[in-house]
Amino acid sequence: MITAAQPETRPGYILTRFADVYGRAVSVVYAGKRVDASPPTGPLTSTSPSWNAQSTSRCWPTAGVYPTFYSKLYYDFREALAEATVDARKRRPGIWAEDSTLSGFALTKGSQVTDDLVILPKLFRRLAEYLTDSNGAVSLSGFKPFLAAHGDDSLYTVPTGQHTTIDTLIDIARRTIKLTIPPEQIVFIEARPRPAAKPELDSP
Repeated sequence: MITAAQPETRPGYILTRFADVYGRAVSVVYAGKRVDASPPTGPLTSTSPSWNAQSTSRCWPTAGVYPTFYSKLYYDFREALAEATVDARKRRPGIWAEDSTLSGFALTKGSQVTDDLVILPKLFRRLAEYLTDSNGAVSLSGFKPFLAAHGDDSLYTVPTGQHTTIDTLIDIARRTIKLTIPPEQIVFIEARPRPAAKPELDSP
């Protein structure tokens, strides 16, 4: 957890094409001040010096990032980040030295998810939700049906272009679970905003 920084603030800006269903901007982040205030006229190239690209490719000793791609991200930018991810995983800096998303892990107690495991954030969130809904049970027999019922995890895989959902990319053998393809080969489709609930009318 970061509790202090020197300096406390740094200039920066973001480029974004959309916000998620919670209103959060899905962005490419840059340090410094933007000289040209006009909107970009073309795709973000693989040479763009964004924080996203730098944090993915740099061999940070105690840091690192997982790629989580969405379909509205420009193709060439996604390809550059995917290549950097493959290279970083081979060198095993930061999170990749401890990651068990692809190698698999045996889940024997619920506290492992928050205290011990280093796994893809999407998988972490779904496991945490599942264990909460299961009152802390560690049985994984219902996890794939739980994933299948989740409406926000529609995706396609690259380079095959298979349109599917995340439950089909999870392998479970007894208590051991793993992702069957690398996260950089997964492109999530943006979830649609949920319709506002209609107010209930009281009976006369």
